[in-house]
Amino acid sequence: MGCNLAQFLGKKVLLADLDPQSNLSSGLGASVRSNQKGLHDIVYTSNDLKSIICETKKDSVDLIPASFLSEQFRELDIHRGPSNNLKLFLNEYCAPFYDICIIDTPPSLGGLTKEAFV
Repeated sequence: MGCNLAQFLGKKVLLADLDPQSNLSSGLGASVRSNQKGLHDIVYTSNDLKSIICETKKDSVDLIPASFLSEQFRELDIHRGPSNNLKLFLNEYCAPFYDICIIDTPPSLGGLTKEAFV
């Protein structure tokens, strides 16, 4: 979907792989390392978006790859309830550079998926 939006509508698209299974990342040819920083790590730590953005082979499509540790980190925070951290991060650091951000979530209603409902 993200690649089609970029190609047919001329939009700059950011794909964020929030699923620790990393199917989106691997589908776009990104190799996910065990120490790979993902969206969750950046939102909750440094906000250094440039350190995790991967260009893809598709024009106007960038990727924030999955992190194997995302779900573990998020489950530690879930007792605090839903937060607006991801929404605030996307508005401040992604919106100025991208027309559309698509978030790929795990196939469950766990903490990461709930966090992505922005």
